[in-house]
Amino acid sequence: MKKLLMIPALVVVAALAFNYPAVAGNVGHGPAPNSGDGIPDGSGMDGGYEGDDGANRKSGRIDTQWSDTGFNVSDSDLIEGITPVVNNLDLFRIVELGVTTDNLAALNNGSFGPAGLSDSNEVVAIHNGAVLTYTLDTTTNPYGYDITNINTYVGWRDGGRDAHNYSISYTTIEDPLTHLALIDYDPVQGCGSWGCRKENGIAASNSALLLSDKSGVLASNVASIQFMFSNVENGYVGYREFDVIGNAAPTPAPEPATMILLGTGLAGLAGFSRKKFKKKK
Repeated sequence: MKKLLMIPALVVVAALAFNYPAVAGNVGHGPAPNSGDGIPDGSGMDGGYEGDDGANRKSGRIDTQWSDTGFNVSDSDLIEGITPVVNNLDLFRIVELGVTTDNLAALNNGSFGPAGLSDSNEVVAIHNGAVLTYTLDTTTNPYGYDITNINTYVGWRDGGRDAHNYSISYTTIEDPLTHLALIDYDPVQGCGSWGCRKENGIAASNSALLLSDKSGVLASNVASIQFMFSNVENGYVGYREFDVIGNAAPTPAPEPATMILLGTGLAGLAGFSRKKFKKKK
């Protein structure tokens, strides 16, 4: 009889071990989205990208902006002050007009810096083949982060190295070794961001690419963000700032079936305790 009464208690353990929800990695906002038409038009509405089911749901938004004076950037985003891991430091530097641009801290220091190349500490020349990865603070937030926006900013002394071109992937708390594709942005295959900019009558060498999703979340329970660069304009581009914006992911709630089994197990344990108490009396 004792063994029969202990069965519900074992059910509780099994329920907690196997029926507790896994941390969601993506919540349907990828992987493998792309940039839609890939052509920045300066209107701030550059179209959608594909989701993980292969259907073009138009949920992702790409906002392209230009300026001749620079941009206001975030100084409190999720990668602020984090040192990235890079594949080859030589792919992040160049000497242009006597100015060396290889200060990786400039990419997430909360400052766009002055327009042009007057301050080498505020620009990084990123070449074809460059890869950099930011690991988020999962010690403070063990369930990772829900990413709502990713913004990148470029600024150069002219319009020859101001085009955004990269792919972004991420890992999740549940699987920190597998990179899931988020976006592959390649405007050069369209008219090129510099060409489109001229069509809209805007002359500028500073540009911003703002990525969001109409659901409010680009990716969930994110542990790291990776940027990969290929086919960049004229071999290298002057990046100023990367902003990854979001919030700490909430603690996942138990599924209803888990709560039912938990109640059954507790009831069984209560019955077993009453049985032992009566025997002692």
